[in-house]
Amino acid sequence: MFSTAVPHLNAAESSAANGCTVEEALVFLRRMSLDDFGLFMISLPNKHYPGLSRLLPAMASDDVQKTWTGASGLDLYRQTASFARQLENNYTRHVKKPLAGSDILDFGCGYGRILRMMYYYSDPSHIWGVDAWDKSLDLCREARMHGKFAQSERMPSGLPVNDQRFDLIFAFSVFTHLAPATAKTCLAALRNHQARRTARRHHSAHRILAVHRWDSKDLHRCGDGVESPP
Repeated sequence: MFSTAVPHLNAAESSAANGCTVEEALVFLRRMSLDDFGLFMISLPNKHYPGLSRLLPAMASDDVQKTWTGASGLDLYRQTASFARQLENNYTRHVKKPLAGSDILDFGCGYGRILRMMYYYSDPSHIWGVDAWDKSLDLCREARMHGKFAQSERMPSGLPVNDQRFDLIFAFSVFTHLAPATAKTCLAALRNHQARRTARRHHSAHRILAVHRWDSKDLHRCGDGVESPP
């Protein structure tokens, strides 16, 4: 973490010690680079910042990280930060607006690994995590993740998000585990919650749905409603 991040961390810690909200603390933390922000988030709870440690979610244990992803710590963080940058770059390129302040859905959120990075862009009130496995959502709650979380069906015809629509919908290493028919069903459910202004511009969800590590042959079999990040 660069020394330039320290003043912003100290300001956020002082604000947290005085009883600020999560949203108020994030104003200070977003003045750091994305890398410094992410490194701080995975350090929580951090004994040097007790106020922020009480306010922000604790990072999952190494065991949980390895069980869910096969890696942990800095090695896993590098993958997470790289993916967050791909999301931001692709969103900005295709939608022609900044990601900041967007309504965001993580489909297959797991223990909230990537959602922690999304706090850099949007307040928790604009962030949803959906997962079919109740254990994933339990871990999010135990860590005191901020945002809205809901359990979906394994083959959803719809999403448990009421009539919420999203500017960005992403899935990391979800469709790699699905049969083509199930993937089509999931994509149809996601399209129903695409922001109308984005749908009018792009006519499909493929501009706002980032899918990681999906073979091009499987993309062809499932249709053309999705593209992988470059």
